[in-house]
Amino acid sequence: MISQFLIADHQLFFFLNQFLYQSHIGNWIIDFFARHAIFFAGYLFLVSVYAITKEYRKRISILTAGLIAVTLTHLGILPIVHNLTARVRPFLALAVPHLFEVNSYSFPSGHTAFVCVLAGVLYPYKKSYAYICMLIGICIGIARIIAGVHYPSDIIAWAVLGWIIGYVFARGVQKIKL
Repeated sequence: MISQFLIADHQLFFFLNQFLYQSHIGNWIIDFFARHAIFFAGYLFLVSVYAITKEYRKRISILTAGLIAVTLTHLGILPIVHNLTARVRPFLALAVPHLFEVNSYSFPSGHTAFVCVLAGVLYPYKKSYAYICMLIGICIGIARIIAGVHYPSDIIAWAVLGWIIGYVFARGVQKIKL
């Protein structure tokens, strides 16, 4: 079962990675999403919070949930999982073309987790904003696969877990009523 999963994971990786170096514009778009769109997603989150409500306390609640969820994910959960799994990046393990190098383990995808945590935080407040944020997270994840720095399972697992973590913290902050 696990071997079949890994085969499917590698097959999807190879399929997506073949689009690297097809055109200069394509590579620019891939590079933008793989490395820089995370900043756009953070900005979108902040703008979304201000668009969701005019109420100061509610804005602080949403921002607090986002800050706690992202901090816990990136300073607590992700480093532990990185070291426990120690999954080598695809461009090193499979000797495939890559757009840039990263000097850490592949699993989990911190970029995808970050954006999907923010999407999960937005979901209880404004689903359409959460969907837009999640779509950006998916684009980031696909770009990072094409760039050769992540396997599809790195992206899928942490898109789901990131969203759940964000959602749980948003709901928790709603119950506390800061």
